[in-house]
Amino acid sequence: MLYNKDVKRRIIAFTLIFFSIFIYAQTARPSAPLETQAYRGQRTTGTGTNCYIQNITAQQSAEGLIIDVRFSSGVDPRSLNSSNIIINGKTVVTNKIGFNREGTVCRINASAKLPCSITVKNVRTPDGKVIPAYTKELK
Repeated sequence: MLYNKDVKRRIIAFTLIFFSIFIYAQTARPSAPLETQAYRGQRTTGTGTNCYIQNITAQQSAEGLIIDVRFSSGVDPRSLNSSNIIINGKTVVTNKIGFNREGTVCRINASAKLPCSITVKNVRTPDGKVIPAYTKELK
């Protein structure tokens, strides 16, 4: 296929410009990547020195209890699991534990019925301090 001289010049000019920009972009990158940190939301913003459990509420549902634990500030969500929650003297059997975005409210779906006594213990703040245990009688 024959091209006229003008088309050939445009193709060569475009190719040179493209590769010049490509090479410049490759060499303009910083030599060492910037340090990145995982997003942790607002859960790590406070020191947690005055963190405590404000209240525990529960609602009966068809599957069991829906328990809401409200903290005064964000807690480490990894520190709250089924071994930290005691209902009527027994470790809770749960299939779901979730937090709000700030880490101040925890919702627990537990296999239990009202009335009951709920104790939450050994929960930690983001900086590793243990929050005092809290017990509430629910009717």
